[in-house]
Amino acid sequence: MIDFPFEVITDTATAAAALTRIESESLIALDTETYWSSDFERSSVSLVQIAACNMPVIVLDAMTVNLDVIRPIVESDRVMVAAHNARFDEGMLISEGLKPARFVDTLRLARLALRLPSYSFGLSCRSLVWYQAR
Repeated sequence: MIDFPFEVITDTATAAAALTRIESESLIALDTETYWSSDFERSSVSLVQIAACNMPVIVLDAMTVNLDVIRPIVESDRVMVAAHNARFDEGMLISEGLKPARFVDTLRLARLALRLPSYSFGLSCRSLVWYQAR
């Protein structure tokens, strides 16, 4: 099992400081976690995970962090954002008032490039690692 360092952030100021470390990256990975809000009768973002090469994963608690803090990254035409099933993550960010710019969908790429019984993120990654090791 691969162990990734991560940092859970629960306030906007700390999030802004942490995100400055990845602003110069041209490629990041992003994933959202959601919950059903019965008050608003829609799904809302509860967590945003952002990863860049050779850095700890930044996990933002969207319940306490103002998501405007990720706007410079997700709306940048300079930063490529990789997400597995990106359409979902883009839709969730749009519902939070953001305008995602350059998303690439790793699920779509896996379906185009691999022949697998399932295209889950984990299986797609393991298949690519196996392919590289051959």
